[in-house]
Amino acid sequence: KLLRKRPALLELDPMETVVPFVRTVTTVLDYDTKGASILLCKRPSLMDYPEIAVAEVLSLLLSLGIEERLLRFLLLRFPGIAEINPSQVRSSLRCLVRDAHFEINELWPVIRESPWVMCYDTETESIPVIEFLEKIGVQNVKLIIQTEPRVLGCSVPEQLEPVYRFLLSIGLSRRAIPLVLQLFPCVLIASIEEKLVPNRDYLISLGLARAEVAHMARAFPQILVLDIEEEMAEVVRFLASKGVEDIAEFVYRLPSVLAFDVNSNLKPKLSLLERVGYETHQIVEFPGCLSFSLEDVIIPRIAFLRYLGADVSSKRLPIVLACSEDRFCERVASRPTSEFQEFCRDLAEKRGLNRHPGKQRKRKRKRRTRKDNRAFPTRCRFPIGELSSQR
Repeated sequence: KLLRKRPALLELDPMETVVPFVRTVTTVLDYDTKGASILLCKRPSLMDYPEIAVAEVLSLLLSLGIEERLLRFLLLRFPGIAEINPSQVRSSLRCLVRDAHFEINELWPVIRESPWVMCYDTETESIPVIEFLEKIGVQNVKLIIQTEPRVLGCSVPEQLEPVYRFLLSIGLSRRAIPLVLQLFPCVLIASIEEKLVPNRDYLISLGLARAEVAHMARAFPQILVLDIEEEMAEVVRFLASKGVEDIAEFVYRLPSVLAFDVNSNLKPKLSLLERVGYETHQIVEFPGCLSFSLEDVIIPRIAFLRYLGADVSSKRLPIVLACSEDRFCERVASRPTSEFQEFCRDLAEKRGLNRHPGKQRKRKRKRRTRKDNRAFPTRCRFPIGELSSQR
């Protein structure tokens, strides 16, 4: 496989190409020869990189307290890490600690998920970004970098400043913008022409006023980067088909509904509420009912009331769903909390579930992916494709 990628290797002396790299990774990271060969197959150019530079980069990363096995795994995912200039790595890590106020033990999670942060030029990219964020009033720059490391590769005059001006133009105050950015840093790297402006215009086309769009953006900044056709428009069409007349008012009161999946989220919830007798106008009065977990809140509480023989639809949705578990048992069901919990355990067993009602189940965090990378342009000189291997 390696010779297919680099047939010119047949003309080179392996003692000067392959052996130095294998010696380095086996010494520093305790790789076996098989692991070293996998790295070379993924990144043949590693043989051309100085042995001492590879050793220095790996040693720098180990000095952060990273376990060898974790660094071996990271190197297999992103073999191009070993080709980064050691002085560049040292400068990037120093910038994160000194300017972004990272602790040493906080660097590894960022590097693990986004190793290309070590490729950004600190003087022309990372430091100007940090200074700009502090200038506009961001109190926790570290949080933004931890959530969206790609922001360090953005151009301040070409990306960050235009985004800031856009947020001002939709009605967000200078005090609110730093809070929005800390809540959802992805806004900083979104394309203004392809994402932010079209989303703003679509919300206005629903009948929302400029001040209402600003309020929604502050409460749920994700609406600025949602896909119009595949997400927002699909939700709007579904709500209209269910008889919701004032779509603008509905989404204004629950902005996150525009991000809900119709088939797996909205349809099951509305279908259940309709089956137990709730009408559209009752749901419109309390859009927040759609934000509660179907499995953990809606089904257990409705099933318990029906078990008690109560007329579920006669009780207002906020009273049934929005109160705490103890308050629900005391004010709505008029039963001890222990009885409700026992009922829920039995219900979970019958339905093949193993969760406690009222508690949101823990979901394994997944790496965010985007179908259309054009929505997230950056000024990265070393995007992920440069660090990962090509299959």
